[in-house]
Amino acid sequence: MQTTSLQKARFTGELALHEQILADELLKRELHRAEILRQRSMMRARLLSEAVRVNVRLLPNVAQSFARLSRHIEGGKEIEAYVFAESEINAFVSEGRSHLLVGVSSGAVSALSSEELEFVIGHELGHAVYGHLDVPANHLMASGNLDLERAQLVRSFQRASEVSADRAGLTCCGSLEVAANAMFKTLCGLNIPGLKVDPVEFAQQWEHLVAEVVDMGRRDQWQLSHPFPPLRMQALLSFWRHGPGPTADDEVRRLLALMDAQPAQRADAEDPFLARFLFWGSLYVTLANGVMTQEKRARLTALAPASADVADAVRGGAGAADLALQRFQEARRSRRTKLSAAELHRVIGGLIGVAREDGPLTEGEVLRLRRLGGELGIAPAAVDMMIAN
Repeated sequence: MQTTSLQKARFTGELALHEQILADELLKRELHRAEILRQRSMMRARLLSEAVRVNVRLLPNVAQSFARLSRHIEGGKEIEAYVFAESEINAFVSEGRSHLLVGVSSGAVSALSSEELEFVIGHELGHAVYGHLDVPANHLMASGNLDLERAQLVRSFQRASEVSADRAGLTCCGSLEVAANAMFKTLCGLNIPGLKVDPVEFAQQWEHLVAEVVDMGRRDQWQLSHPFPPLRMQALLSFWRHGPGPTADDEVRRLLALMDAQPAQRADAEDPFLARFLFWGSLYVTLANGVMTQEKRARLTALAPASADVADAVRGGAGAADLALQRFQEARRSRRTKLSAAELHRVIGGLIGVAREDGPLTEGEVLRLRRLGGELGIAPAAVDMMIAN
């Protein structure tokens, strides 16, 4: 990754969610109430009385890190840094009436190297630079005034904001290995001398987590305020490889989709819980005609789960249809909870939509759609009705 500014590093998906929240009339009223409470906050007084204010005489290394990173905050309020007593690695940023307040735990100062600490500080400064402090998500969630759709929006924003802040931390420390070390120490609490975490190996834990969550069919992750740590590492790895731009941002959107609430009931909406069914099922139906058009190839590539070897699968050839059916059956067997009626409808509707992209359904495609419906316990007449509709 080439050196980039904090603004360029921002995840565009988070920016879109941020703007959506600020444009919502109900949420704007709640944010106004939160601003009044912030103006009355005693946070700075509490820190001055309960924590140590960082300066070059008391904590020279920490003070130097803050001094180096403060250049990313252009104009606005003066930064005040504090170290508070807590054994775990933790940090926060808050906006006082006249100062931007950044706190790091004593555990962070003790366990992290200067470079690793700069990742953590950079993360918190990222929240400030990107305007995340204008959306006190925890206050919004605790207000009790949000309907389900707005609550899901706020949580999605929180998780996306952590991705943006991680990118800010990476930009500040300038090393993927340093960022991985800091994340690893924060997650497991280990502080082993000479520890060097392989970012790729750490990120691979995400693949195992995806398989576990998808097989369980869980959709309650939308309630979490932070992404899973392996997801964050995978997102940072993508950003490091590709730099700011659509490639990394599109990959992050797909990663975060696993933790979002169920997508809108559209057959073409991306749903990571159904990706295996849609990809292998669409491949099976498409191969009924023995021809793989460029349009179908591109569509299948977009549907593919991370575990699929797309290039090999869409190449076709002898046995490809049998393999696709086998993978579809494996996806059904590995699922530990039954597919809901809505999920069944989305799968069959999605398969029909892909098959129809290059014209009316052929007899062979209809037969294969019925076969897949039968695998899911759907009668042929019900599949025919969905085709007719």
